[in-house]
Amino acid sequence: MTERSGDIPANPGRPDDSPPPVAPRSGNERADSVEGESEESLHPVLRRYLNDEAASRSSWREMGVKLARSGYRVVALANGRGPTPDVVEDVKIGGVLCRRYRPAEARGGLIMYFHGGGFVMGDLETHDATCRRIAVQSGVELIAVDYRLAPEHRYPAAHDDCERVTREAARLAGLAFTEVVVAGDSAGGCLAAAVAARLHDTGDQLAGQCLLYPGIDSRCETESYRTYASGYGLTAETMHWFWSTYLGDIPRKVAPPDAAPSSRTRVDGLPPAFAMTCAFDVLRDEGEIYATRLLEAGVPTRLVRWPRVIHGFLQLAGILESGEEATLQVGDVAAAMIEGRFEELAQPPLKTLR
Repeated sequence: MTERSGDIPANPGRPDDSPPPVAPRSGNERADSVEGESEESLHPVLRRYLNDEAASRSSWREMGVKLARSGYRVVALANGRGPTPDVVEDVKIGGVLCRRYRPAEARGGLIMYFHGGGFVMGDLETHDATCRRIAVQSGVELIAVDYRLAPEHRYPAAHDDCERVTREAARLAGLAFTEVVVAGDSAGGCLAAAVAARLHDTGDQLAGQCLLYPGIDSRCETESYRTYASGYGLTAETMHWFWSTYLGDIPRKVAPPDAAPSSRTRVDGLPPAFAMTCAFDVLRDEGEIYATRLLEAGVPTRLVRWPRVIHGFLQLAGILESGEEATLQVGDVAAAMIEGRFEELAQPPLKTLR
């Protein structure tokens, strides 16, 4: 059955129809709970998927970089093929391999998509179906970026690639940055947040940023890291490995704000933000804390937590209805950002899907 939306109260015990503003949380506080959130409420499709995954492979860290990358491509097969935009072609932009998706009768604007994979894994193929769905649903041209990966290329390589391609793609398309949205999942969500901040700091404001279960806090110390440390796909141990592999000699607990946007001192004035989190995910709290900070700083922000799902569920759209529905939601939000309608969608700012 398709999940539908409902409010997240700031105090889970309150029955209020209109939730009061959410108080800021420190990195060690637990995010607002959602009714029925327990291991038993994990979606049965995902429970079976996790059981199969646990039986079939070791952790990404134990596999090593080469095997992890090939294994990640196999996992991506659960995403299905996705629809077919009018144009799908590989192109070089700013010296970086990219994939361009242009739907038929595309409206104006541009979506830049940065794939997940912990800065270590992932490529144009692993997120191809996700990008197809977003492009077709939004009706907006989308550019997926095959940025450099660690450990061959450590921080700030991926950040630099994504910023450079975003600037060059906008220039080539003859677009103002206010017509461009950056989006990404997991590590790609970190890159989207970082690119949005980099452009803002140089006076270039984007139309919006879509942060999809983003990994933006290299300290890895939130409550969800303890609650969902293992048994839900992405583990705390794997996240430690991802960050350490990308940061290299930089201790992950003192990473600069450019690398880990959650440590940015000021977030006021950043582009409108859509943040999506997963109920059963080590990254859940950091995404919600960052969205709350943006909201309280006056940035138009919409936070959606999907219940019953795990990290990476957008890539499981081929077997999970809510994965496809959530992906299409990203397309709708990105289009609204480009058309200046996002603030209508950002009220009330905190939602969950049940």
